[in-house]
Formats: sequence, structure tokens, C-alpha cells
Amino acid sequence: MVSLNTNVTAMMTQRHLSHAAEQNIESQRNLTSGYRINSASDDAAGLQISNTLNVQTRGLDVALRNAHDAYSVAQTAEGALHESSDILQRLRSLGLQAANGSNDSSDRQSIQYEVVALQDELDRVAITTTFADKNLFDGSYGSQSFHIGANANSISLTLKNMRSHIPEMGGQHYIGDAVDKDWRVTSDNQSISFEYLDKEGRHQTESIEFKLGDRVEQVATYINAQQSIVSASVTENHELQFFASTLNAPEGVELKGRLANELDVSSGELVAMDDIDMSTVGGAQLSIGVIDAAIKYVDSHRSEIGGFQNRISGTMDNLNTVNRSVTESKGRIRDTDFARESTEMVRSKVLQDATTALLAQAKQKPSSALGLLS
Repeated sequence: MVSLNTNVTAMMTQRHLSHAAEQNIESQRNLTSGYRINSASDDAAGLQISNTLNVQTRGLDVALRNAHDAYSVAQTAEGALHESSDILQRLRSLGLQAANGSNDSSDRQSIQYEVVALQDELDRVAITTTFADKNLFDGSYGSQSFHIGANANSISLTLKNMRSHIPEMGGQHYIGDAVDKDWRVTSDNQSISFEYLDKEGRHQTESIEFKLGDRVEQVATYINAQQSIVSASVTENHELQFFASTLNAPEGVELKGRLANELDVSSGELVAMDDIDMSTVGGAQLSIGVIDAAIKYVDSHRSEIGGFQNRISGTMDNLNTVNRSVTESKGRIRDTDFARESTEMVRSKVLQDATTALLAQAKQKPSSALGLLS
């Protein structure tokens, strides 16, 4: 039917033209924004999922930065303890040198000058080691948590007090009465025992029987060979002295037995790194035991920090892997496929041009009715 009032063909063509124009505009928007989903109407479910993944990736980015900060703190702390360990090793060498019988009192006094300087340096390292204006080894750091997950996951780093005066950097010192240079082990003084509570709070006992006729120096050597809780040495005044580190016996040891009774061993006195004095033979020998205790304390804490560093390193690798996977998943959902979208834009543009031409032809159709009137 030829009609002047209703042009159905033009109406259909115009609808297709509008649809092609909308497709072209949508393709241009997707290409310019880089996103396939620009509003909830584009893909409601996809928008919700991609937003959830976006929250996770942003949390992972922050967690990765936190992990790097934690690693830096541990690295700074371990570096400081490395210096402390070197100082303690030097002090131990000086202790062995001072305890040697070839040195006289003036030689030991010269050694003591260096000992004092190293003691001050050991304490200075503990006081001045900081990270972001926070002291690490003066006892104020305690335990700090680092958030290393997209949510509230955290890991704790504990840094101990490394000042030279603390009990952990030494132990208890016991000393007996001086004996004659001809003193020997007899059946009346042949045994000694050490009773103590270990670091787990369990009661322990070490008992030692000596050989008859041994001199006091041989007794000290035999005690050191039979156990590792108490170190024994002899002063220049022929006094048998004992040292028990705080790490091995937190509450000290109780000396019992016939030898302890004969020597009337004194009650324990705390000796820490800032108390060592190598100006005498006895002081030098005692210093070796104190320094050994400090070295074990420092090395033990270095091991803890090293384990934390390894854990953080593994965590950072895992965070990077998870973040990469989540970001890739988010991109597949939300990002524009440029190859596909550019093809779609060209198709819609061609379709729009073709439809425009057809609409122009459709609008000419009512004019054919005029030919019927001629």
C-alpha cells in the first residue's frame, strides 16, 4: 500500500539507525575509558565481582608495602646485632689474652682500656639503633604487628632489650674461699652438685665426682668438661669460682656437696656485660663465661630475626603471586578487549552509514504517490 500519512519503512529504518548509533557510541565509550563495564547496566554481576576483586587488589598492594616495611625493620635489627656480635667476639679474644699467664698487671690494665671502650660501643649500638625514630634494642620496642594480608592478617616481630646491663647478657657468679697452693682432692671434698631450674622451669641436677689427688685447677677443668651449665675457673688467689648464665639457669644454681661445703661458696651475684673487668686473672676468666653467655643471647635473637626475615620474604612472594592472579581476573571481567571492541565500532559505523542511506531512500517513498495523480 502506498500511503502519505504512514511511512512504515522509514520508521523501521530509523529504529535500526538509532540502534546502530547507540552501538557506535557504546564502543567509543568502552575504547576511550578502557573498561567494558562503565555502569551497572553494562553488566551488573560483573561489576559487583570486579569491585570485590578491586578491593582485594588494593588491600594486597598495601599488604605488600607493609611486608617490605617489616623486612626493612628486621634487616636493620639484624645488621645492628651483627655489629654487636663482632664486638663480643673481640671482647672474648681480649678475655683469653688477659687470662694468659704471660701477661702482668700492666698488660691486663692496657687490655681493660679497650674493654671499656668496647663495652660503651656495645651499649651505644643498643641505644641508638632506630627505624623511623623508633628504638629497636633499648627495651621499648616490644612486639609489633605488621598487617601482611588483604584483610586483617598480621605477623608479629619481637625485638628484645640488648643493653649490656640486663641479666640475659650475663649470669650468676659464685666464688669459694681461697685454698692453699698444695690443696688436693680428698675423700672429704670429692663431690659437688649443681641444682637449678632450666628455662622451661624444670628442676635439674648435675653431680660430679672428682679424682683423688687432683689440684684445684684440675677440678675446674673437670667441672667444665662434665657439663655445660656452670663454668669453673681459678683466680690468682687460688679461689674456685663458678658462673651460670641466665639463659641456662634463669634463677641461678644452688651448689651442694662436700666440695661446696668445704669452700663455703658464696651466694650468687649478678654479673652482666657492663660489669666485666679483665685487669685481673680471675676477672678475665670470669669475663669469658659472661661474654659466652652474651654471645649466645645475641646469636639466639639473630636467629629469631633471621627466621622472621625468611618468613616475610616468602610472604612477599606469595602476595605478589596472589595480586597478579587477582588483577588478571579483574581485568578479564572489566577491561575492554580492544581488538573486539574496535571491530564492533567499525561494524556499527558501517551499519549506521548504510542505515542512514536507506532512511533517505525510505523518506522518498511517499513521493511516488504523486505519480498516481498525473
